[in-house]
Amino acid sequence: MSDLSGEAVTATDAGLRQRVRRDSPRKDAPGSDRHRHGASRARRVARAAIVAAAILLAVVAGRVLGSAGGFAVLALSGILLLAVPTARSFSRRVLIALTIVFGVAPVLWWIPFPLPTLGRATFLLAVTAAGLGAWVAYGRDPRSRLRRLIPQMRLIDSLPLIVALMSAGTLINFLKARTASDAMTLLAMSWDNASHFDMYYMLRTHGQIIGALGNSPDGSAWHFYNYPQGFHSTVALLAELVRGPLTADLGGELVSYTILSAVAAIMAVTLVAAALCSLPLFRRSFSVAAPVVVFVSAGWIYGPGAAATMHGFQNFYVAVALVAAFLVLMVLQVRLFQPLTLVAAVAAAVGVAHNWVLLGTLLIGACAILVIPWNRRRWAGSRRNYLLAAGTAIFAILALLPALRQLSSISADDVLYAVGGVPAPDYGRAAAIVIGALGVSLLAGARSRNRDFTSTVRQTDRMAAGAWTVVAGLIVVVFMAVAQISKSGALSYYSIKYVLALELIALVVLAMGVVSLLGAAPAGRLRTSWRGILATLLLMAAVTQGFGLTLDTRSIGLTPSSTSALEFEKQQKALDAPVPRHVAALLTAVESNGGAPAAYLTTYGKEFDAILAYQWYEGLTRTYTEKSAALMPHLFPLWSGVEGLQPVVKALREAEPTLKIIVDPHDEELLRRILGDAR
Repeated sequence: MSDLSGEAVTATDAGLRQRVRRDSPRKDAPGSDRHRHGASRARRVARAAIVAAAILLAVVAGRVLGSAGGFAVLALSGILLLAVPTARSFSRRVLIALTIVFGVAPVLWWIPFPLPTLGRATFLLAVTAAGLGAWVAYGRDPRSRLRRLIPQMRLIDSLPLIVALMSAGTLINFLKARTASDAMTLLAMSWDNASHFDMYYMLRTHGQIIGALGNSPDGSAWHFYNYPQGFHSTVALLAELVRGPLTADLGGELVSYTILSAVAAIMAVTLVAAALCSLPLFRRSFSVAAPVVVFVSAGWIYGPGAAATMHGFQNFYVAVALVAAFLVLMVLQVRLFQPLTLVAAVAAAVGVAHNWVLLGTLLIGACAILVIPWNRRRWAGSRRNYLLAAGTAIFAILALLPALRQLSSISADDVLYAVGGVPAPDYGRAAAIVIGALGVSLLAGARSRNRDFTSTVRQTDRMAAGAWTVVAGLIVVVFMAVAQISKSGALSYYSIKYVLALELIALVVLAMGVVSLLGAAPAGRLRTSWRGILATLLLMAAVTQGFGLTLDTRSIGLTPSSTSALEFEKQQKALDAPVPRHVAALLTAVESNGGAPAAYLTTYGKEFDAILAYQWYEGLTRTYTEKSAALMPHLFPLWSGVEGLQPVVKALREAEPTLKIIVDPHDEELLRRILGDAR
C-alpha cells in the first residue's frame, strides 16, 4: 500500500510499528522518565520565552529610537520572512511569503491600530523575529532548528532572483528617484498614478483604508472610498518599514511611493517566477524549466506586463500575479487540507478581492484543479487539519467582507462601460498565447492519461487542468466584448485590462503545459554536461527578446521595440531634461497654498492635462473628496488653453462661490481680472 505522497508502506513495516508501540513502556510505568521530560519541557519553554522577549524588546527599541530604518531594514525584513520555515525550498518559501504579505496587508489597514507611533510594520517585524527566536530556542536541538531557517537552494531557485533583477532593470528610473521633482516627472507621465498616490498618501496620513474613515471635512465622502486598496496597503506597509509610521514631508512621500510602488511590482513578478519554480516537475530539470520560466517572466516584464508597470497599473499587476500564484497553489494542493498551501491560497484570493475583484472569475476557473484527477484520498485529513481549514475559511470570510462592502456601491454598468486610458494590447499576440496555452494543456492532459497512474502523472493532470482558468477568462471576455461592442462599438477600459490579465495568466498556463510535455522524461546527461548548460543559458538569453528588442543598440542601427524599452526611453529623456515646467508649477502651487483645499487650474494643456493636474493637486494636498471630484466636468474648456480659463472660473464660482482658485504664476494677473469682472 502507499500513502498520499506515493511513498511505499509495506505490511511488514506496519506490523513492526505495531509491535514497537505494544512493547513501548507506558508513561506512568515505574522507571519512566515522564518527570524528566516534563522538567526538560519547562526549561525549553522558559528559554523560548526569554529569547522571544529579548528579541521583541530589541526590535521595538531599535525602531522607536530611530536606529533601525531605511531600505536596509526592508532588505532584512525580506530575509527574515524567508527564514520562516514554511517549506524546504527557497522558491516555495518565496511563494508562500509574498502571497501572504499581499493578502494580509489590506486586511491590516481596515482595522485601527492602537499604537500609531509603533506602527503595523514594526509590530509585525518584532512578532515575526520573536516568534522565530522562540521556535529555535524551544527545540531540543536549537542548532538543528537554526539550520532549518536556511532554505534549500538548488540551481532553479536562482531564477526568481534573476527575474527580480530583470524587473529592477526596467524600473531602475523609479528605484533611483531621490527628489520630489524627479518623482513627479515620472509619475505625471501616467494618468492613474495621481489616483494611486492619493490612496497611498491617505493611508499614510490617516492610518486606515479610505472606506473606513467616514466623511471628509467638507461633508462629502472621501474620493476612492469604494476603490480597492490592497496594493496601496502593501506599499504603505513597506513605507512604514523604510520611513517609520509617521507621515514624512510631501517630497519624502512622493519619493517613497515612486520607489516602493516599483518594489511592489518587482515582488509581484518574482512571485510568479517563484510559483513556477515551486512546481516539482519544474524542479526536475533546470535545462527544461529555466528557459520556460524566463520566457514567462519576459512577457510579464518586457511584453504585455509592461503596459501595467509603465502606465501606473501596479495594483492590477499585483492582482494578476496573485491569480498566477493561486493557480500554482491549486496544483500544489495534493491534499485538499494542506494547512500552509491552503492559507497561502486563501491569502491570494483575499489579495485579488482587495485589488481587482473582477479577476476573481479566473480564480473560479483555477479551482477546477482541486477535483482533477478525482481521488477521495485527497480529501482525507487529520482533525487538526480540518480545524485549521475551518479557521482559514473563517478568516477568508471576515477578510472578504470589507472588500464586498466597499464594492457594493459600484454598479455593474460602472465596470462594464467605464472609460479610461489604457494601452490596447496586441490582440494577435494575445490570441496566439491563449490558444497556445489551451492547445498545449490539452496535449499534456492527453499524454498523461496514457501513462500509469503515478504521483508525477497526477501532477501533470493538475497542471494541464490550468487550462480551465483560461476558459473561465475567455467566457468573461466574450461576455464583456459583446456587451460593450453592441453599445459603443468598441472595447472599453475594463475589458481591455481583462484581456491583458488573461494574456499574462495564459503565459503561466502555457509554461505549465510545455514543461508537462517536455519535463516528464528525465533530462539525462543534458542536465549536467557543459553543452547542456551552455544551451540553457543561450535559450534563456534568447527568450528575453521574445517580446521585442529590450536593448538600446542604436549605435549599430537597432531600435528597441519592447514595450518596456520604449517607455524607459521616454522616462530617461524626461529625467535628462530640466524639470518640466508643469511639474515645477504643480509643486509650487501645492507649497505656496500650504496644502489647503482649492481648485488648481493649469493652462499647460499640451504638456499636462488640466483635469489630471487638478487631480494631482487634490491628491498631493489630501483634499480629494466626492464634492471636489464633482467639479471636474467644469474643467473641460481648459483643453483649449488659456482661452478656457474664464468660462471655467465662472462655472466653478457658480457651483461653489467660496471655492479658492489658484493658477500658475503666468496666469495670476488674468485670474485677478476674471475675478474682478465677476464681482
